[in-house]
Amino acid sequence: MGIKTYDAAMLQVGHLTTRQSPSNTAVVDMGYSYTAGQNNGRTSQSTDGVVGETVNYTYDSLNRLATAQPLCWSVPAL
Repeated sequence: MGIKTYDAAMLQVGHLTTRQSPSNTAVVDMGYSYTAGQNNGRTSQSTDGVVGETVNYTYDSLNRLATAQPLCWSVPAL
């Protein structure tokens, strides 16, 4: 089962969650942030709720990915 939030005006996915049946455990839980008010194809940050990782992204003047910098990473308790 997949659940997503989508900004139709900006054509951007905000959050995507997929859960495993029958336990309802999240196997995918990704959040995405973008530069405010812009639809330039640049993801500014992603957050993986399953493994607890947040990554910031920067781009060069030709719109190529320049860096992907993890902010934190932690494995949730089982």
